[in-house]
Amino acid sequence: MGLKPHLYLHMLHTDPKQQGRGAGSALLKWGMQKADELGLPAYLESSPNAHGFYKRHGFGDVEIFELDLGFYGGPEKVHTAPLMIRQPVKVDWAGD
Repeated sequence: MGLKPHLYLHMLHTDPKQQGRGAGSALLKWGMQKADELGLPAYLESSPNAHGFYKRHGFGDVEIFELDLGFYGGPEKVHTAPLMIRQPVKVDWAGD
């Protein structure tokens, strides 16, 4: 995002036992509402598993970040994180 103003949704996680019950959507809705109120794009770094979840909530891909952990002495695998943005929209959140 560089120096452009934005809202960074950092480390959104849901207990696996609670997945599919709306907890993640509630967390994300709060962040999207704040971004919309401020008129700012929302930025996040997804996991491959959560990528579809964020796409369903209006986030689009910016790029795919890949890091070879083996290069740094870790397990020889590539860590992948889709970088995603959702542009602000005018929504009557109070009417939800």
